[in-house]
Order: sequence, then C-alpha cells, then structure tokens
Amino acid sequence: MSAVKRRRFTIGIILTLLAVSVVLLIVYGLGKLVDIWWYHALGYEFYFWQRMLYSYTVFSVVILVFAGLFFFNMRVASRVLPDSVGPANCNQGDLSPYAKLYHWFRAGSLALSIPLALGLAILIAIPLYRHWEMFLFYVSDPLPVLTTRSSARTFPTTCSHFPSTA
Repeated sequence: MSAVKRRRFTIGIILTLLAVSVVLLIVYGLGKLVDIWWYHALGYEFYFWQRMLYSYTVFSVVILVFAGLFFFNMRVASRVLPDSVGPANCNQGDLSPYAKLYHWFRAGSLALSIPLALGLAILIAIPLYRHWEMFLFYVSDPLPVLTTRSSARTFPTTCSHFPSTA
C-alpha cells in the first residue's frame, strides 16, 4: 500500500469514527441535556448530577475492589500451583496451548492476570451499575432486612428480632 493510499485510509477511519462518535453523542447526549434542563428548571440540578455520578462511582469502586481481589487471588494461585512445565520445556514448540497458558499463568504474567481480573470485575459490576440505588441501600442499611417477592412482609435476617417463644 502506498503512502497516499495509507493516508487516505487513515483519514477515512478517523472520519468514520468521528461520525459515529457524533451520532452517539447526539443520541445519548441529547437525552441527558434534556434531563439537565428539566432538573435545572425544577431547581434539582445538584440532585441530577449526584444521581448520575453515584452510579459511575459505585461502578468504579466495585471494579477496583473486585479487580484487586481477583488479582491478589491470581498472584497467590500462581505461587501455589505446582510447576509441571519447567522453564527448560517452555521454549519447546511441541507444548500444547493449554500447557503454554498454564506456564504463562504460573509465571505470574501481568499481561494475563490484569486483563482477566478487570474482565471478571466488570462482569460483577455491571448489575451493580444498573441497580446502584439498591446496592447503596444494602451497604448503608444499619439493619439488613430480607423482603420476599410473594408478600409485602419483611423478615429480619438476625434471630434477635424474632419474638421468643419461651
């Protein structure tokens, strides 16, 4: 590919990405702009920003906590796993892909453990991003209570709240 064609291709990719970004900004941003105006007209602009930023904050904190737990777990596991593939055998091309991956994990490769830990943490954090209010209520509730879906009654999770039969 000549330099002119490569440059045209690069400019085409950049313009396509820019056009997609503008369309997404219009679709997503227009709804948020209307919400900002609505909350501002009601005098609740701070409340709007608080609700929007809390969801992102909960998502980020949960990702960091669980990614740290997964990463720590993988680092400990890489130290505990037996070394069935020695360093002398690692360079041989006749190893199975599983054996190469096992050796890569056993060596404590950051290129494997960091993306894996982040991916697992994101999978856990997605439901909490969608239901961030319930998560914050659960975390900050001084007396956790179970609610059944079949009835409106609540059942305390500790036995000290039940009346004694004696």
